[in-house]
Amino acid sequence: MARDRRIEYTKMVIRDSFIRLLKEKPINKITVKEVCELADINRSTFYKYYLDPYDWIDQAERECLQTSQEVIDKIDSTDIEVLLTELFQTIKDNYEMFSVIFANHGNLLKEIFALFLEKAESRLKDTILHDPEGSQKWECYYRIYGCNGIISCWIKDGMEQPPKEVASYIASLIQ
Repeated sequence: MARDRRIEYTKMVIRDSFIRLLKEKPINKITVKEVCELADINRSTFYKYYLDPYDWIDQAERECLQTSQEVIDKIDSTDIEVLLTELFQTIKDNYEMFSVIFANHGNLLKEIFALFLEKAESRLKDTILHDPEGSQKWECYYRIYGCNGIISCWIKDGMEQPPKEVASYIASLIQ
């Protein structure tokens, strides 16, 4: 099926309008009218693709997850640093979209990290996922969820460090 550039353009201006508005205020304060005025489209065009602002953010989150899954799937390696570097580079390349989704929907980072863990599981079984007990189990969870905190901080700070540097640091913590 041929792609329709008009549809792509319309969705792009809606996305850009949402991103601009989400930088100023939370999703529950954004109206369809504001998005349409900023995107220079009419309301019926907006409703052709989205039910409301929450539907847009849900679709944007699914798009971010799908992008992350595609990146992880295309990597022919279970090397933790390689996987993380590619994933972080994708997030950085799509900074505006990912950052507003992360800021407005906290579970996205956990879901992306779960995709990474699933791909790297065979490698991690030998290190931290070796059926830990007691305090070892706590250490395992501490490391994994600590990584989420590092990634959140990196995104919030504008991704100043190169993805490879962040990936290397997290890989060293995990292993």
